[in-house]
Amino acid sequence: MTRLLLLIVVFLQRSAATDMRSFVLTVMNGQQFSCANTTCIPFSSFAVLNSRRCQLACVNVNQCQAIGFRQSITRCDLFSNIVNQKKNFSLNHDVVTMIMNVNESLSTGWMLVTSMNTSRASHTASVLSNGNVLVVGGYGDISIKQPEIYNPAAGTWTTVASMNITRKLHAASILINGLVLISGGNNGVNFLTSAVLFNTSSQTWTNAGNMNTQRGAHTASVLSGGRVFVCGGDSGSGFLNKAELYDPLTNTWTPANSMSTIRVDHTASLLANDKVLVVGGYNGGYLNTAELYDPSSGNWAMTSKMKYARQHHRSSVLSDGKVLVSGGYSGTYLNTAELYDPLLGNWTITGNMSFARAQHTASVLPSGKVLVTGGFNGNYLNSAELYDPNTGNWTKIDDMNICRRFHTASVVSDGKVLVIGGEMNSSYLNSVELY
Repeated sequence: MTRLLLLIVVFLQRSAATDMRSFVLTVMNGQQFSCANTTCIPFSSFAVLNSRRCQLACVNVNQCQAIGFRQSITRCDLFSNIVNQKKNFSLNHDVVTMIMNVNESLSTGWMLVTSMNTSRASHTASVLSNGNVLVVGGYGDISIKQPEIYNPAAGTWTTVASMNITRKLHAASILINGLVLISGGNNGVNFLTSAVLFNTSSQTWTNAGNMNTQRGAHTASVLSGGRVFVCGGDSGSGFLNKAELYDPLTNTWTPANSMSTIRVDHTASLLANDKVLVVGGYNGGYLNTAELYDPSSGNWAMTSKMKYARQHHRSSVLSDGKVLVSGGYSGTYLNTAELYDPLLGNWTITGNMSFARAQHTASVLPSGKVLVTGGFNGNYLNSAELYDPNTGNWTKIDDMNICRRFHTASVVSDGKVLVIGGEMNSSYLNSVELY
């Protein structure tokens, strides 16, 4: 058997501010590891756009020694142990195997890190007081009860005690006492009233009473006094304007005054004055309305409307107290962004994103800039960009390794951003990357 061997030297440059770095790949078309002498199971497998993305993924993970790229399904397999495998191959015309000889590891804005144990989308990710990240629920190829915790220092995932029920479209809130409240959601059949608490010390679950209304795709905001304010969402029989409050001291839920507008896929932002700004969403039509909840009085008040109606947008509270709303969908995908000023109660247009997108993430960095990642605009996106509040402009940065929507992005203790899971081309992702 004749094997096609190519020695490729690849030079890549991240940006003008980053040194040029190189690596060498030995490429074998139509060959795959036969695993004759050891099991050689890939430590990570995920969908990518092309083989180039697979190469970048391997270079950015220290333990990666080889790649198997399946062309028909654009799947990337990363191998950490290829001892005794370099002379053991079998024929497979769909596979390109690449063995890495690293001269100097590539430094890019995004680095793939250890994958989750379970592929999932529409999950929640909560940064705990010890710096670890708790991932709960979501949907995937299987029903997901099993949460897992990522340790950024060790770069490892650990599964923890399962919830008693599967959940997607739920909300997660970190309480003042350090417990994590998981409220509502959908179990694959019905929308839920139930809520549970995760104890980060004992890594156990306890019941947190039932909400008064079953709901998913709602918002949950932790108020300054410690209560959790939940509003809107989908009940399965209709969209909601109902709201309620959870009290951690009594472990009970109390109905609150309803919003003026029924809405789902909206956002809720806690302002410096402890009021909650609820923006946009959908109720059979796309919404540009916004309203304010005042916890001290329990009342709602309408505030100025956005210029653009939008659902599946994102809202970010900036360091100056203003709220940045980015992207979304209103029959077309939006690249527009606008700013709400709580002092004036009005909206102003700010710079447009480089890409229209919805179902993305938006994270406020320690620098005050906002990092937007991924999403969907008719195509799955791996693009990322930064908003600078000082200039009102967006700057495109390095693309993520993998396109994704319905993912999460968490700012961890060292200021890096951990992007987790999501969905691409109807495939659920367990891949994780760090910016």
